[in-house]
Amino acid sequence: MADDDPRRVGEYRLSHRLGKDGTGCVYLGRAPDGRIVAVKVVYAEIADVPGFRERFAREVRASRAVSGPGLVPVPAADRDARVPWLASAYVPGPSLPRPCTSTDREAAVTPYQDDVRFRWPD
Repeated sequence: MADDDPRRVGEYRLSHRLGKDGTGCVYLGRAPDGRIVAVKVVYAEIADVPGFRERFAREVRASRAVSGPGLVPVPAADRDARVPWLASAYVPGPSLPRPCTSTDREAAVTPYQDDVRFRWPD
């Protein structure tokens, strides 16, 4: 993680940056009960765009309203934080560009192993 990355968001301790997109960064987080989650932290400049927080809240409500195989639960979110964030179950997997750009058929179809291990800061 970079020096300016947050180390804690809500009740979640963050240890690794998993990726980023046009609206924020996603971190690997750990809940107080030990659950591992993915925590998306919205970029500060986007948080103040008119209407963004309302759209963010709708996205969280919609995510929580559905469940089933292949859907990732969203146990927590805070649209009113200085920088909005949401936590979802962490699903280990390869970086999306690898299977999408690989010419190796096995890399494109073999699921990622569940034995991912991260070293957590003390």
